[in-house]
Amino acid sequence: MDDLDEAIREIVESTITSGLFFDSHTVIQLLIERYSDVYHSSFSGDNTNGYHGLIANRIVLLEDDLIDRRGLSFSKTIHGTYDSCACWVRR
Repeated sequence: MDDLDEAIREIVESTITSGLFFDSHTVIQLLIERYSDVYHSSFSGDNTNGYHGLIANRIVLLEDDLIDRRGLSFSKTIHGTYDSCACWVRR
């Protein structure tokens, strides 16, 4: 598990209480706010959208023990626009 995976797990475990729905945009925003060094140092792609897709795929790794997938959400991105993204519920 690398620093990005650990930061994502920490966000889900310590911030999102059982029964709450959340999406990848929320986790990305919390990464930027609370783990900015990890967020920036883990970026190795050519664009933000690709990187955020990678973060969503890392969140998926928590589906075995912390979260359940609930389809898509429509929420605000870090760029101030709105778009769909993966949505989960915290167990």
